[in-house]
Amino acid sequence: MTAEDSSSKQTRLWYYAPRLRHYVRLVDFDETSTAPRQIDLIAMQPTGLAWPPIVRDGLVNALEHAVESADAGEPMVWESSAIQAKITIRPTDRYLDYNGMRCRRILQVLSKSGSHKTYPGLACRTPQGEWQVVGLHEGSSLMSAVAHR
Repeated sequence: MTAEDSSSKQTRLWYYAPRLRHYVRLVDFDETSTAPRQIDLIAMQPTGLAWPPIVRDGLVNALEHAVESADAGEPMVWESSAIQAKITIRPTDRYLDYNGMRCRRILQVLSKSGSHKTYPGLACRTPQGEWQVVGLHEGSSLMSAVAHR
């Protein structure tokens, strides 16, 4: 999708991912700047605001276990009868980012009442040893990222 503003000669390009049901990239082209401005969606997380703390803690434990020990592409399923939902967590290969942090891309699929919603993300291990979903509450661990979303 594009939109143009005739007064500032700007073009905005949106990239939409139907599977995620969300925009994943925004690119602004402005005739006054030399390079376009780009914003990428790097993480989405199930909200969990109404979930009991024990349920959020259970998901955090499952996420930490998946990113720490699951093989690439191996699905790990977490379920809770308290929210009548199931989340399948699928991490990818391990790699080092440009800062030397251990990272893994993760894909979570929330299945509830016959519908499925996909949440992509990138988890990196901080120098303090905690896993953090990049882009969600910078500087916080998986625990607080899930608990506060």
